[in-house]
Amino acid sequence: MPDETPITAEIMAPVLMLEAIGEKIEILAEATPENNGVMRVRVPWYVSNSVARIAGFDKKIYFGGGILAETTDEGNRTIEAKSPGMTSYARHAHAVTKTELPAGNVVALEHDGTKGHAIIEVNATRWGQDIQALARADQLRATSLRSGRFQVVERKVNGEVMLEATSLALDGIDFAPDGAAMPTYGVEVLAAEAAVEPAPTIPSRRNHSMDEITVDGLRAESPQVVKEIEAPLQAQITELQGKLDSRIQAEADRKRDALLAEIATKTGKPLTEVTELFADAKTDAEVATRALPLLLEGLTSEPEAPKPTAEDRLREMFKTSGRSQAIQAEVPTEEGPNIDGFAVPSN
Repeated sequence: MPDETPITAEIMAPVLMLEAIGEKIEILAEATPENNGVMRVRVPWYVSNSVARIAGFDKKIYFGGGILAETTDEGNRTIEAKSPGMTSYARHAHAVTKTELPAGNVVALEHDGTKGHAIIEVNATRWGQDIQALARADQLRATSLRSGRFQVVERKVNGEVMLEATSLALDGIDFAPDGAAMPTYGVEVLAAEAAVEPAPTIPSRRNHSMDEITVDGLRAESPQVVKEIEAPLQAQITELQGKLDSRIQAEADRKRDALLAEIATKTGKPLTEVTELFADAKTDAEVATRALPLLLEGLTSEPEAPKPTAEDRLREMFKTSGRSQAIQAEVPTEEGPNIDGFAVPSN
């Protein structure tokens, strides 16, 4: 299946050579002091079943009749809203660079199903007066619609791969200069209704500089490419996050073990008992809070007296009673030597 993804660009400005389409500028109302020097003219801006080569696109663009009515209606709504309205410049370049003021304003759009016409009020400004003078001399030979809101898709038109305009929102209609580039970029009206069919190739896109490429723009135009780029990166991020989580958990376990060991030491309880006692504690703060009563209990309870050893019990048996010192006989007897008051029998 051919790619039907719409192609968007910055500015579309096809040039209508009036002589080539059998048209000329029509003066509807001459400029007078009563109307503040404003001239009203009627000019063509669209021709169905036509082809134009437009600067910035690597293929010709085909204009069918299917979008004319919708484009006209939407344009009139823009005009009625008056904000931003629809401007008309003496040169298309003035509209792009904004270095000059508009020569006038588009006040109405109309169509007959095949051609679109515009009513423009040309003001008495410096450039506006030039347009008025050229209109009176019948020397205005071209007009150019201006749109920054449009979509085109690739099609085969009469066997040639082109771009077909599928939607178009007008920003203005300008008076194009008459120059050497006109035959190259002018609109060509086809002699017969064009045969339009899907194109078998990937849609051609307008040339972009690297500064114009953004992630969001690339994702909109080539989502599969972005997905393939992001997939391995996302896998690495997931792996690194897992390792980080493991280290964080290991550090938390180490701190918990040290805290439980400290509690066991201070309370005199076995570590296994303390570990089991706080097994369900979720945070170290909870452990510390629950351990406080145990620590206080250890501080207030009497220490258990040490149990006597066998040596202690033997000393107790031979402890003297009512005397200040033990009897120590040092005179030897016939039975044997005397040791600490006890006679050792001799053999």
